[in-house]
Amino acid sequence: PRAAEPEPPPAPSAEVARRAAAPAAAAAPARPAVPVEPSWPQAALDVHRALTARGMDPDLVTEIVAEAVEHMLPFSSEGSLRPLVAGQLARCLPPMPRRRPGRLVIGFVGAGGSGKTRCPARLALAYQRRGTRPVACLTLRAKDHGAELMADLSAAGVPVHAADDAQAARRFLDHVGDRALVVVDTPGVSPRAEAELRQLAAELRQLQLDECHLTLPATLSPQAADELVRGTRPLGVDALAITHVDETEHLGAAIGAAIDAQLPISYVGRGAAADRGGLRPALVEALALELVG
Repeated sequence: PRAAEPEPPPAPSAEVARRAAAPAAAAAPARPAVPVEPSWPQAALDVHRALTARGMDPDLVTEIVAEAVEHMLPFSSEGSLRPLVAGQLARCLPPMPRRRPGRLVIGFVGAGGSGKTRCPARLALAYQRRGTRPVACLTLRAKDHGAELMADLSAAGVPVHAADDAQAARRFLDHVGDRALVVVDTPGVSPRAEAELRQLAAELRQLQLDECHLTLPATLSPQAADELVRGTRPLGVDALAITHVDETEHLGAAIGAAIDAQLPISYVGRGAAADRGGLRPALVEALALELVG
């Protein structure tokens, strides 16, 4: 275990600083309008209509369908357009980076009610029951002092450490094993609460997360999803965990927000229970096929 670092807290790495700075809350550049080609086959028009109805930006949909029609359909022996559009949609999403060996600290951020606490519980349970790493859960400034996580995890033997501030959380992380997986739950935050965002961003820099996942409910409108993703970029978000997927058929808003922000989709959450396999690693091809229908 590494010795605790003296105050002041460590400066962020160049990579953390890069992620937390410029991309912050600048509005996404307007996508130029792309006309729907009258020469498209009826199947292309049907797919375009379906994707737009499920919450995706119409101009983004036009770009994706046009690429499939013009540059992929000529090479298809079966002539089926839907899997080609799904493939093109999946290619618009960046992949999750490979994880390095050794200790791994994964944090979740998000608004209250977004599944921000449920995701850490589910992730910790999955690794505890089927993984090979030691697992622990850390909750930062929880109003219930970690009671919700303890209720979900104690029976499985996952320890939960409640930290009142970033310094206490840092001390805990400095003494976990080299192969440990630590899942971090954070206070709920609104993309419009600038002071809270600044405080949490400073705390996360002290924790030096290996990954920071934003819980993005699939039930949000395109505008709300875009606001949440853009507004929380100062937290150093690396990926999106899409939650409440079982509550809507309109996955397009969340997937469109991921494409616009060029953030990978890491996990997909369904259901309300902490257990029962409700959190799975995202398979973007399967998500794209589900969206295309």
